[in-house]
Amino acid sequence: MNRRILSIGTACLLAAALLHAAAESLRAQAPPASLEEALSPVQPPPQEVPQPQPSAPVPMPASTVPVVPLDPPPAAPPPEANTKQAAPAASLQAAVARIQAPPRRKTRLSLPETHGRVALRYSEDRWDGHRAQKMSEYLRLNSQRILSEKLSAELDVRDDLAAEDQGLSTRRGNRTRLFSANLLLERLPLGTSFRLGRQFYYASNAAVNFDGAAMEWAPSRWVSAGAFAGDPVVYMGAGLADRFQGGFFKLGGGQKAHLRADLIQAVHDTGFRTDRDLQLAYFQRLGRTLTTNASASMLNGRGKSLSFRLQYSQPKSGLVLAPFYFKQLYVVDYANELVSPYVTSVAHYERFERAGLRASRTFLAKYSVSATGEAYWPTQRQRFSMNFSAFDLLLPGLTASVSGSQDLSKTSSNFSMSFSAGFKMSKSVEMSAGTGYYSNENMGYYERTRDETRVYYTELKWRRSKNMDVSVSPSMTDNSAMGYKTTRVEFRNNWRF
Repeated sequence: MNRRILSIGTACLLAAALLHAAAESLRAQAPPASLEEALSPVQPPPQEVPQPQPSAPVPMPASTVPVVPLDPPPAAPPPEANTKQAAPAASLQAAVARIQAPPRRKTRLSLPETHGRVALRYSEDRWDGHRAQKMSEYLRLNSQRILSEKLSAELDVRDDLAAEDQGLSTRRGNRTRLFSANLLLERLPLGTSFRLGRQFYYASNAAVNFDGAAMEWAPSRWVSAGAFAGDPVVYMGAGLADRFQGGFFKLGGGQKAHLRADLIQAVHDTGFRTDRDLQLAYFQRLGRTLTTNASASMLNGRGKSLSFRLQYSQPKSGLVLAPFYFKQLYVVDYANELVSPYVTSVAHYERFERAGLRASRTFLAKYSVSATGEAYWPTQRQRFSMNFSAFDLLLPGLTASVSGSQDLSKTSSNFSMSFSAGFKMSKSVEMSAGTGYYSNENMGYYERTRDETRVYYTELKWRRSKNMDVSVSPSMTDNSAMGYKTTRVEFRNNWRF
């Protein structure tokens, strides 16, 4: 193979040298006497025919019309000169014919433009004489311009292989999940597009994964509509329905405001009636600092949920404030009511409301603080969390992060806190380490239980290129309830293209 490449390169160099020599020889010739001769790529040198000269030159100004002297006509050239002149004329006519002929179009097969990500992960856990291994492969592809600018494809798949050695026996398992594999035909008249295969349909507060077809129609940026139908994807257990169908209608476009209505129908062949999930969402941007999101949904003619979110951002100071509110309306009594699997996945056993505030600020271009506080009622549950991150702290490339959270309710109390630090040793090598503490306290009717967990880890990452990185991360987990420690070694490889 190397010899073949070397021979091809040598031939290319020789061809370039010959072309350069030919170009130098053409430059050394006399300038062309006519337009046809100038357009001709290769011409032989013109033959000089002797012309009689006048006895004395007649000077005249440049602005006057030249006077042609009345000299006798030149003598006819010999036959050999006519033969020599015929060859350049024939060559000139052939060159002009080549220029006037339409060029041949070379058909090139254009390959599709493909982007994606490949991720490999291997982990090994050891505890109390046991060992568990797990290998995961993840592939995501997005190919565009397949034979045409209107056709594209999408693929998203993950495979997990697990093995556990329990001393006297070994248990193995393999699980493959194909999230999406479809073809998209778009840019059709009136903004029509079709998607065929395994895909997701996303509504305002629900999503379904199905095998089927979807169509979208967008005649303008202000109006769009779509429909879908297919069989639900089941990875394990029973499916949520026998068929999914529905669609959406949207008014408005761009980044200022839009109103969208979605309908998801879960069709059951036996046992249950068709579930109809209707959702309505509204978005509006007020200026550059304020955005609003609101949604409402109904399930089988009954109210399901309400939500509202307001976000205020100030780019100069880096301040972001986002109050939010959510109310669960649809309640199912599982003891006395038989409901479908789809209703079970979206309903709740009791009504509740949740409200809170998220706040964050970035200052000095390298410090970030964020906090969240929310409350649930009538369950009387509160949750608080806070995070602080610093970049280029004390040294260039040194980062640090501290986070904590507290979850309180009538029957339990959960607390967590973690600390991590990282250092960029070079453009391609990074190292980080951290620790975490978690406690869970349950207050029952007869007794109170408490368990604590401590985690220690470190990670070394090598960025082989802009699109590829490899990392290794050993860790140790100590749980007071189990009474033993678990050690883990994890390898990761990510490739983006």
